[in-house]
Amino acid sequence: MSEEELLLLSNYVYMEASTDPMTIGESLDRFRNAQGTFDENSVAAAGIGGGMTRAQAADLFTRMDAMPASFQELYPSRIKNSADLRGICYTQGEMDGGEGTVVFRGTGGTYNAWHDNVLGEYLPSTGIQKQAADFVNYDCMGFDQLTVTGHSKGGNLAMYTTVMCASVAVCVSFDGQGFSLAFLHENMARIAEVSGKIKSVSAHNDFVNILLHCIAGERVFAQNPANGIDAHSSYYLLTGNTFDENGNLISTREQSVAAFALQEALKEVTEQMDALPDGGNREISALLAAYVAAIMSEDRGEVYEQEQIRAAQEDVGRYLLQFLPGYDRTLIESVAIHTLQKDVKTEALENGSGQIELAGKCMRNIRERLTALAAGVDPEDRIGYYVNQQLNALQSEMQEQISILDTYSNTLLKVRDLYVRKEQDLAAQIAGV
Repeated sequence: MSEEELLLLSNYVYMEASTDPMTIGESLDRFRNAQGTFDENSVAAAGIGGGMTRAQAADLFTRMDAMPASFQELYPSRIKNSADLRGICYTQGEMDGGEGTVVFRGTGGTYNAWHDNVLGEYLPSTGIQKQAADFVNYDCMGFDQLTVTGHSKGGNLAMYTTVMCASVAVCVSFDGQGFSLAFLHENMARIAEVSGKIKSVSAHNDFVNILLHCIAGERVFAQNPANGIDAHSSYYLLTGNTFDENGNLISTREQSVAAFALQEALKEVTEQMDALPDGGNREISALLAAYVAAIMSEDRGEVYEQEQIRAAQEDVGRYLLQFLPGYDRTLIESVAIHTLQKDVKTEALENGSGQIELAGKCMRNIRERLTALAAGVDPEDRIGYYVNQQLNALQSEMQEQISILDTYSNTLLKVRDLYVRKEQDLAAQIAGV
């Protein structure tokens, strides 16, 4: 199947109509107008997704309608359709075996899906990635020489299943984000074996494909007429490019300077997070995931979202109390001043305060990098005002956490001073006697 056909399917899978048990040709016929073409009114009932407008959906259907008979005859032989994951295995007609093409949808907009996206920063495998592999391995059992594809999170799932599923022969990922260091370390040999099967195609100014670590053996950047948040649109990736007579992309170019700069800045941030000791990457990523999921989803409600944020904040706080290797919490919980009345070890309080202060410095370092990142973003031409706004919000939240750490550190020092003063008072009383 050509890259143009795979990109058409990666757009189509965002629509609810894609899950109906009929060939693509039969599905398109339902949305024709009286003249036999497609317009904004005729496609309204297709369950449009992926950020597409009705006019764009009508254009997509027109492009699909111009494809050869082999494309029109594609049938969704296997379907996984849930709020968090949509995967469809297409075959030529209602086949049960042979070659197939698996298409994964991008993030479906649910809280769980957005949360899962961010947890991929530190987990070797996320819950939705495992579900995607199960779909290929079990639902699509019996199909061989599978081609996998998808846009955004769908592209990430396509690459993930290529690593995890022996039946995958070809992978084309469109604007798919990369993977965590933990994934790379856990699957190093398998990635080396299959990377040659994976091609990453991304808009030259896209801001998702630059996230984390790319495992594609071939990585190309395509034209994109859109800017801002639309730089990640699967529709503009389709319409802004040209394909040869075989349907393969020919309008490639260099990655934009701004996207490359943003990629390098994000790499610095993630490397800082990866370097945090004792599971710190897990705690920080979980807090970021709670924020991102709350911002980007609408299915759980504000009360649930705030509860998840508070719980993640508490976990970060507990982690930061024991931030550095060698810190022993029992030093704080079992203090001893050597006086006639009470034993307390004031050095433990001082050491604990100092280590919390160092944790705060590390948080400040990450916040400063985010500040520099936000300052370097052009809100009109690159990733948009909305994304810039979220970076600023994240900086504010980190500053709040830093202030809490400062309070913890100062409080411990004050407690230590109280014990020291009490000890001095007792010593003076003894001397007087």
